[in-house]
Amino acid sequence: MFGWLTDAIILAAGRGSRLGELSASSPKCLTVIAGKSILEWSALSLKQAGIQNIHIVSGYQAEKVRAEAAALNINEVNNPDWQSTDMVYSLVLALQHLKLKKFVVVYGDILFHPQHVIDLLECTNDIAMTYDCDWLNLWKLRFEEPMDDAETFKINNGNLYEIGMQPSSLAEIQGQFMGLLLFRPEGVLKLKQALQQIGKLEKKVQLTQLLQTLIQTKHHIEIVAVRGRWCEIDTQADLHTYRQQLNTPAKWSHDWRYPGYV
Repeated sequence: MFGWLTDAIILAAGRGSRLGELSASSPKCLTVIAGKSILEWSALSLKQAGIQNIHIVSGYQAEKVRAEAAALNINEVNNPDWQSTDMVYSLVLALQHLKLKKFVVVYGDILFHPQHVIDLLECTNDIAMTYDCDWLNLWKLRFEEPMDDAETFKINNGNLYEIGMQPSSLAEIQGQFMGLLLFRPEGVLKLKQALQQIGKLEKKVQLTQLLQTLIQTKHHIEIVAVRGRWCEIDTQADLHTYRQQLNTPAKWSHDWRYPGYV
């Protein structure tokens, strides 16, 4: 277990407007499901994987995020420009506060089993990510037409060669990027080089756009296949669907919880 040598960055500056009135009174990362906020679930999974040094990038209603982060022993980094920036800008802000040599990036609206982080930490490449092979079962729960909210994820000979584009068929979606990434020092240099290539600073660059730029410039991104045991919360319908799944007797393939969590 090498988690203790790793930082984690949770990207949670945005409002999450698709949650409607729920995000009017509270930031998305503080949305409660199964008795805990998304942020607390993230902290539990990261710590279970051995990562203790956790940072969160706040923005919308930062004071509320700051209070919960302090209670969970999480370091807060504020993005005051959260309304006009995207995740990559938050990531660059957080990089200035890291002390260790590698770090895991976590989207602020996902729930994930700690084993996914453990698998990611075993990667040796400069940049690595997990992806869900069983994504379609989750998307069928969430959407009447899964293709309406899906992006390309193309693999060739075990290598990722396209991500984040508009798919024309299910064949172009060989998995779902989950919002879990690993960067080592050389990977950070590649990230910064890709940002320079994209131009326009990094204010409105999406993370999948950055990853696609890295792929196009021949940088290898290691991919780790997982099956289920994660989900993202984007809408109130997601919350309702997941709560229904957790309250049914049958085992749900995307239940992120693990035995012995507190």
